[in-house]
Amino acid sequence: MGLGIFDETTPYQAFFDIQAADGTAYKAFTASQLGRIRVDAIYCSNDDSIAHYLQIAVFDGSAWSPYGTVTVPAGAGRTNVPAVEAIGLLIPAAIGAIIIAPFYQLGGRTDVAVTGGFDLYGTVQGGAV
Repeated sequence: MGLGIFDETTPYQAFFDIQAADGTAYKAFTASQLGRIRVDAIYCSNDDSIAHYLQIAVFDGSAWSPYGTVTVPAGAGRTNVPAVEAIGLLIPAAIGAIIIAPFYQLGGRTDVAVTGGFDLYGTVQGGAV
């Protein structure tokens, strides 16, 4: 069986926004899907005045399993600081993507709450496989 089973058949994109009211609780970035999703990129921006550690995790319906943590600098994607691409920082380039199993969700949380009136937000890009 070749790796063709992981070829994207249709594009997938989801958006997320972590605000002060979310605190440090996990927040789902993707909805539960009937099939597998291949996540090729997670672009993160931060308009808060402080950097945030963003812990990426997968939810299996009962518990969150941390996948890794990336730093999203203050102003990332907003000023002359580029947005952070989390997948490229979390896994080897030769792998290039992660697969989310059917009915699982991808999400994350910050180490400290985002300052009121600011957001840590982004987009998840990939495709159904």
